[in-house]
Order: sequence, then structure tokens, then C-alpha cells
Amino acid sequence: MIRKLLLALALGCGAGSAQAACTLPYNFLPHTLIEAAKIMAEFNALADCTIGTPATNAALKLLAPTGVAIRKGFAVAGDSPPVLYNSSASACTLGAGLGDNGLQVAAAGSGCWLAQLPASGADIRLWGVIGAADDTALAQAADTAMGSASWPTGVAKALIIPNATVNLLNWAPTKVQRISGVNRDTSILNLAAAGGTADLLVEYKGVGPFWVDNLTLQCPISDP
Repeated sequence: MIRKLLLALALGCGAGSAQAACTLPYNFLPHTLIEAAKIMAEFNALADCTIGTPATNAALKLLAPTGVAIRKGFAVAGDSPPVLYNSSASACTLGAGLGDNGLQVAAAGSGCWLAQLPASGADIRLWGVIGAADDTALAQAADTAMGSASWPTGVAKALIIPNATVNLLNWAPTKVQRISGVNRDTSILNLAAAGGTADLLVEYKGVGPFWVDNLTLQCPISDP
């Protein structure tokens, strides 16, 4: 049955001409009942959409806000996970209408591309390429987005650290409630990014609990 549905989706996307508002594909959750009628309805709606596949964030910004788009990377394809965006004819609400190049990306002409995030939170690479001497700007973009009215309902205010090293310099989040790695040994949060001086830190200034889990912290060491 699943094979037939995927074939129908592929044929529909190739032949569909309508540029309708898109519905997200059915989410297959473990240990839950698969609803065949809902799958068919959502796949049929998706087949009538315009689907763009921009390689980069810059390429996404060149697309008119129609249907859905899957951004393959940020600066180059593959430097960040693929992200599904829904189109909106309304201007972005972040960045004074310009978006934040992550949760919201300004579309060509007018309108906005809206990222569709998993309930677990957002990968830091949604906002750009990691691995610079200081990745704080990306983390701050996440914090700003999570503190806005535009943050999607039902999505945790959690910043996900991938299997890589993220360098943070004196970051003071107020809205991020959790920093979580995907692997405790290879998700590395480096707080000694600028030479190991003792004043590099993450200071939480928000209200309520703040969690850091499932990652490796590299902290500066200072002499007593």
C-alpha cells in the first residue's frame, strides 16, 4: 500500500498543474494506527502543489511564494539538513519583514517562506553554517525566533547540536529552554572558541528551567 501511495505522489507531482496551498505529508509515527484515508487526502493535496528544491538559502529567496520548497542547504547544498518550507503571501514577521534566514525566509517580490520544524526543536544549522570561530550569531537567531510570536505552536524551544563542534562566545539566551545534542560524544559545544580564555560562557537569562543534555562541553580552564 505504501509503495502505491509513493508512486501516486511521484506521478501527481510530475503532472499536477494547480498551484494550491500545500498540506504537509502524513506523519508516520511509531506504534500508532496508520489512517489510510488521511494519507490519501494529504498526498493528493501535496500532488497539486508546486514543489521547489533550492540548493541554498539564497536560491530560496529567489523563489516566488507558491506551494512548498525544500531547501537543500544553507550556503551550499548539504551543509545543513534539508528543510521543508511552506509559502505565505504575507510578509515575514521577523526581521522587520526580511525574515531571519531560518525560521522565516523572505520570498521573491513579496511573501515569506515558513520553515516546518519537528516537535523536538530546531537544528542550529537552520540559521546558517557552523564551524566558524564563533557561531554565536546563529544561536542568537534561534533565541530571537523562539522568543517571538512566530515560533510554531507545539515545537519545543530546543536548540539541537548536530554531530559537529559548535563554538559559542559569551552567549546569553533568554528564550531557548534546552540545548540538546544528537550524540553525547560527537555533539560538541565548545565554550573556549576564542583561545580558551576564562570569560567565554553561556549564561542563561531567561525564566524557568534550562536544560543542556546529550552532548560534550568543552570549557575554558583558568588557573586559580
